[in-house]
Amino acid sequence: MKIKNIIFLFFFSFKLLSTTVAAQLVPAPKQVLGFDVGDDYKLADYFQIIDYFKILAQSSDKIQLEKIGATTEGNDFFVSIISSKDNLRTLGYYKAIQKKHLWINLTLG
Repeated sequence: MKIKNIIFLFFFSFKLLSTTVAAQLVPAPKQVLGFDVGDDYKLADYFQIIDYFKILAQSSDKIQLEKIGATTEGNDFFVSIISSKDNLRTLGYYKAIQKKHLWINLTLG
């Protein structure tokens, strides 16, 4: 995955987290990264971003981090699922629905 995509996902996820998880006590990026997102001449690398999302997943019951494979550089590739507690609890059900519809779309063309 290109660094631009990782950076976009980081900023998008951070904006989403700031609105959906504001009531919970999750660390701000500065507390983990040591600088504010968007600071001049500061850019979080892959490992800092992953560490931050691992901390977020431990800090909130509305965030789930799943390893979905490996990057082209051999690092773990994660997806962060941010939703309500109820949706995360029944995530398997929603994945099954998505998988069924994907199979239907692939077979029907």
